[in-house]
Amino acid sequence: MKKVTTKKCRKWWKMGLSLGLAAALCLNSASAGVMGYGQEVKAAASDKKVADWDDDVRVISSAQDLINLSKESGTFEGETIVLNADIEFSKINDFKGICMDKQNKFKGTFDGCGHSISGISISGQNYAGLFGYIGSGGVVQNVTIKDSNFSQNGSTFKAGGIAAKVSGGTIQNCHVKNTKIIQTIPTNDRPGSSASAACLGGIAGYVEYTSKIINCTFEGEVNGKNSVGGVIGFSDSINSQIVTIVNCANYGLIENGKSATGGIAGWICKADVKNCFNTGEVIAASNSQNVGALAGKTNSFSVFEYCYALDQSCDTLIAGTGASNNSAFLSEDKMKDSTFVEELNSNVGEDARYFPWIFTEGEYPHLKEIVNVQDCNISLVDG
Repeated sequence: MKKVTTKKCRKWWKMGLSLGLAAALCLNSASAGVMGYGQEVKAAASDKKVADWDDDVRVISSAQDLINLSKESGTFEGETIVLNADIEFSKINDFKGICMDKQNKFKGTFDGCGHSISGISISGQNYAGLFGYIGSGGVVQNVTIKDSNFSQNGSTFKAGGIAAKVSGGTIQNCHVKNTKIIQTIPTNDRPGSSASAACLGGIAGYVEYTSKIINCTFEGEVNGKNSVGGVIGFSDSINSQIVTIVNCANYGLIENGKSATGGIAGWICKADVKNCFNTGEVIAASNSQNVGALAGKTNSFSVFEYCYALDQSCDTLIAGTGASNNSAFLSEDKMKDSTFVEELNSNVGEDARYFPWIFTEGEYPHLKEIVNVQDCNISLVDG
């Protein structure tokens, strides 16, 4: 791991620059122009100036670099960390996650620049993920976790492919593929009765305060004993704070949640969920009634808008008292039709509009991703 002293890697100053403009510059020219979004971004960004990287920017080039980073303490506040290569842990198994201490939640910016991290294997920890804790102002973006496993047999396990717990931070443009997040409870141990006892999600386990999950997808399996979801396991907030989940999808198998099991979220409180969909099968524990194709349990402070689920995934769309606006079950044919992609893209909010859904014949919609980045430019999400 090293600090950048050349002009090869550069960044956009965060003041006044939208996510879309900076994200567009991370795309190579071959990937621009999908459904008109690429041209719009290129034109808008053409007159912007680029500043050199600050001295506090770190570049991760290898598995050992990432391991070294994970062994550091502190919040990394004010720092930017970037990947400039795909990372593979097939021969190195000493990675235990970044910022695993709740007293030192990650508050910097981690940008994968479209690269992937594969072969993570973490077991036996109460918190598991690429990150343990993401704190207020922390941003993790543009990275894919592949071919990884997170497991624990304790009753307070919290895990997600990107983060175990997010407290006021942002996860955006992240994908978790061919990954298993598994909680196994010994026969002499009973799962906790509260929602927060164990929280497993494809992207994040426990999400709270003003956290944002934007443009994220999960493919794999989440199997737990309490709150289990394809994107998040459990959400909560205090006072007027609201968790936001926008433009996300689950394609994986979600099963066995005792407290709550859902395709997008297991148990969700005080959250706005918009333009998300689930195509994965959702299977609750035999003694649980809290199961839904989108959410297994909700309260009246939760709102689902323009959210959809495959009509074969589960019998109930949204369990509990959460509001449902323009949300519905859809057939497989409908969800694989180009008109569904058009509908999704028409409902994309400002935070997500530069990463549209893509139509491929015979497949479910998938998000436009940053790929093959050679010279990455980054911005932060507006607070």
